Amino acid sequence: MASKKLIDLPVNTEFVIEASIHGESITFDTSVKYVKKGGLIIDPVRYNGKIVNLRSPNLSISVIYNDGKGVPIVWKDCVVRQIIYRNKLQHFITCISESSAMNRRASERVKIGASGRATGKVGNVFVANVHDLSETGFSIVTSHEINNYVNYPLKIKFDDGEMNAHFNLKGKVVRMEKLDDNLYLYGCELAARVTALSSYILQKRRMEKVYDLSKKRSKK
Repeated sequence: MASKKLIDLPVNTEFVIEASIHGESITFDTSVKYVKKGGLIIDPVRYNGKIVNLRSPNLSISVIYNDGKGVPIVWKDCVVRQIIYRNKLQHFITCISESSAMNRRASERVKIGASGRATGKVGNVFVANVHDLSETGFSIVTSHEINNYVNYPLKIKFDDGEMNAHFNLKGKVVRMEKLDDNLYLYGCELAARVTALSSYILQKRRMEKVYDLSKKRSKK
């Protein structure tokens, strides 16, 4: 994938701002409002109704974009500052570096098999099984049929008691597969990066390897 400049993102493109400090991160969904003078102008980033200051010297800012067709791309070491544009307070994002592909390993999925509760539009809740999970997406299996599923917003909440892990993930549906027994599999793309997933998935992969090794030994 060819590298892109941040200003290559056209107006109305949706993307994610990731703000990280001391190993912790928080993400904000936003979109391009204007492209101007080497950067992107967006509506002010807010948290609990208040405008967020993203100029702290210890804060690391990244912009993450996923067109749904391949590996997400990221611009690192971005700068976000407040400006007045067209008589309105806005956030202005600039980045000297070009984009790079996010780690492909992040897209590798692990089997989960945990039962959870999914929430769709207008708050409708239904039971779903978390089929697999990666750092960029997840899939669920459910008897609940979703009409017009493409880009359907979906949240899934589940617990992994064995790993003492609890997740509440937000994403959108990008594919659907009809299974037997009136079941549906929905593949979802995460709306934002979830830092805790990295260590969780790593531990699950290790457990899979230990299980596979024990199976091979038992067959000898």
